Amino acid sequence: MSTASKGRRIEWEVRDLLIAEGYDVGRFAGSKGGTIGPVDLIGLRPVMYGAPYLILASVKCNKWPGREEMRQLARLSIRYPRPGHEVRVYRKRDRKPMEIRIVGG
Repeated sequence: MSTASKGRRIEWEVRDLLIAEGYDVGRFAGSKGGTIGPVDLIGLRPVMYGAPYLILASVKCNKWPGREEMRQLARLSIRYPRPGHEVRVYRKRDRKPMEIRIVGG
């Protein structure tokens, strides 16, 4: 399995997790530091379901993001503060359960 197809498969897993939480999910294709930084998926949920209403998700295979990428994600969490918004990093290692970190600014 290529690295790209493995990453896409894990993005689908995260997408399905967010959908199960009640979010409508969109994908940022080629999210290598575009205008919204290293975000792969965005989840939106109606306000009536409670906070957070917006999830910005970075999806990783095996390793957590590096220092610079974490800085970019922390800046996003400052720009879009809680309680209404959350920046999350999802990591999936081979044959291990999904891990989630909420990024604070």
